[in-house]
Amino acid sequence: MVCYFIRSLLKFSLEIWQARCEYVHEGQKVTVDAQIRKMAQQLRYDVLNNPWKLRLENRHLLKRDSTFFCKSSVINLKYWVDRIILGIDIAQNHEAATTQNITRWLLGEGETYTKQVKMKIGMVQKKTIKYIQKKLEFIKLS
Repeated sequence: MVCYFIRSLLKFSLEIWQARCEYVHEGQKVTVDAQIRKMAQQLRYDVLNNPWKLRLENRHLLKRDSTFFCKSSVINLKYWVDRIILGIDIAQNHEAATTQNITRWLLGEGETYTKQVKMKIGMVQKKTIKYIQKKLEFIKLS
């Protein structure tokens, strides 16, 4: 009789523990889903307010309405976030390359920024003005 009572208590406690675990795991799943949805909406809002973060060919990704973020599967949201982050990285790399090209164009092909820094300020200004004049003359002749 005592063994039956102990077994039934153990069985009951095991069933309650399993129900609790299922409940907690479902709650965590919903929490993770909500976090991904919130992150995607914040990323979209941030990029919409700063459209220069994405190149023009990637801005079509922003044409998603709020139902996409509320009803779409988490996998689709994850792919969307990954594509936006990749687009931002591409835009940043392109911006850095453009800055280097402009610097190279202003300084000349053979000179580097460190050579320019070692010169006096007046010399840098004169060389830059001469270089820009040469470029403008070349453009006029073309």
